[in-house]
Amino acid sequence: MSDGHSDTSLTQQACGFLVDNINHKEDTEIIKLANGIALCQGNFTLMTDDLPSVIRHFGEQDKIYFVHFRDVRGTPAKFTEAFHDDGQTDLAAGLRAYRDVGYDGGCRPDHCPKMGDENFRDDLRLAHLFAVDYFKGLREAVYSEPLKAES
Repeated sequence: MSDGHSDTSLTQQACGFLVDNINHKEDTEIIKLANGIALCQGNFTLMTDDLPSVIRHFGEQDKIYFVHFRDVRGTPAKFTEAFHDDGQTDLAAGLRAYRDVGYDGGCRPDHCPKMGDENFRDDLRLAHLFAVDYFKGLREAVYSEPLKAES
C-alpha cells in the first residue's frame, strides 16, 4: 500500500492490519485506549468533511500523538497535494480545535506540492519553507485570538 507517506512502510511493519484497514473515520474506533494516532490532516480531510470534529474527538481523549500539517484537493480515490493556503481544508478551524483540546505535541508540515517543472531542482525546499512559514503565521494568529467564553 502506498499513500504517499514517507513513513508508511515502517508504520505498516509495526502495525500491519491496523494501518492497512483504517480507511474511514469510523474505522479509527478500533484504536485501543492505550494507543493514539499521528493525525495526518490530509488523510483525515479525505475521510470527512469536518476535520475539526476529528481533532476534537481524538484530542479530547488525549490520543493525538503527532500531527502531519498538510492539505489536499480531491477525493480518496484521486487527490493531489495542495499548498497549505490552497487546499480544501479550513486549516485555521483545525488549529482552533488543536488549541481548544490543549494539544501541545509535535507537528510538522508534510507533503508539499512540487514547484516548477520536472527540470526544477528544489535544493532549497521552497515548498517546505512556505509550509513552515504558513503554519507559524496561522498558529500565531489562531493562538492569539481571545477564547470564547463557555455558556
